Amino acid sequence: LFEALSELIILTASNCLHGKEIRSMLNEQVAQLYADLDGGFSHAAWLLPTWVPLPSFRKRDKAHREIKNIFYKVIEKRRKSGETADDILQTLIDATYKDGRPLTDDEIAGMLIGLLLAGQHTSSTTSAWMGFFLARDKALQDRCYAEQKAVCGQDLPPLDFDQVRGLEGVLNRSSKD
Repeated sequence: LFEALSELIILTASNCLHGKEIRSMLNEQVAQLYADLDGGFSHAAWLLPTWVPLPSFRKRDKAHREIKNIFYKVIEKRRKSGETADDILQTLIDATYKDGRPLTDDEIAGMLIGLLLAGQHTSSTTSAWMGFFLARDKALQDRCYAEQKAVCGQDLPPLDFDQVRGLEGVLNRSSKD
């Protein structure tokens, strides 16, 4: 559950944070790169120098390079096209330091990685725990299923955003139980 939710959250958060160009390039393989990058930030990473040839360090460093290369291409394409978008990528491209110097592509790519990893780990963990507790409580499962059918219809078509917004009742009620 944690791995599936991690992948889902990476892809969803990327759509919200990085813009359409980057999100269109992301797939399960890139989600795995993020997992490899995150896996390199272990207890050993705090204790050992980064050059120690641990497998997790190698995977982390390779994933870091590959993700940055994806971002570099998109940043270059956006700068060359002159097109702008209302997303974090554009905000970083347009940002300058107090002295007027723009952010480098390396700084932008690093911030994009940091933004995604910052929320992904906690969101994946929280979602996995929610799934665990939901799996343990048959009565809550039944209430969630009944509410989903009431909001979305008996045939349970694919959810859209407005339907998800309407599913707040069971979760709010169960937190008060």
